[in-house]
Amino acid sequence: MPQLEQIDTFVSQLIWLTITFVALYFFLRKVVLPGIGDILEERQERVRSDLDKAAQLKQQSEEVREAYEKMLAEGRSEAQKVIRKATDAAAQKAAERQQELAAKIAQEITAAERRIDQARIDALENVRGVAGDIARDVVQRVIDTQVDDKAVDQAIAAVLEESR
Repeated sequence: MPQLEQIDTFVSQLIWLTITFVALYFFLRKVVLPGIGDILEERQERVRSDLDKAAQLKQQSEEVREAYEKMLAEGRSEAQKVIRKATDAAAQKAAERQQELAAKIAQEITAAERRIDQARIDALENVRGVAGDIARDVVQRVIDTQVDDKAVDQAIAAVLEESR
C-alpha cells in the first residue's frame, strides 16, 4: 500500500514539525509576545491616564458648576436687593407725589372756597342792592312816597337775618 511506504518519511516530517513548532514558539515568546505585551501595557496605561484625567476634569467641572451656581445665586440676591430698593424708591416717590398732590388739591379747594365765599358775598350785596331798588320802586308806586335809603337797607338786613 502506498500510504505505508511513506512511514520512513513520516518520522522526518514529525521531527521537522517539532523543530519548526519549537522555533516558532520561542520566536513568538521572545519577539512577538513581548511587543504585544508592551503595547497592551501602554494601552492600559493610556486608558488609566485618560480615566484619571477625566475624573480630574469632572471634578474641575463640578467646582466650576458650583462656583457658577454660587455666582448665580449671588446675582439673583443682588437683583432682588436692587428690585427691592427700586420698589421702595418708587413707592416713596409715589407717596411724596401723592402728598404734594393732596396739598395742591387742598390749596385749590381752599382757594375755590374763598372764591365761592366771595361770590356769595358779592351776590348777597347785589341781592341787597337789587332788593333795595325793588323795595324803593314798590313803595314809591304803592304809596307814592320817597323812602330813605338807610331805612330800606335796615329792612333788607332784618329780612336776610331772619332767613338765615
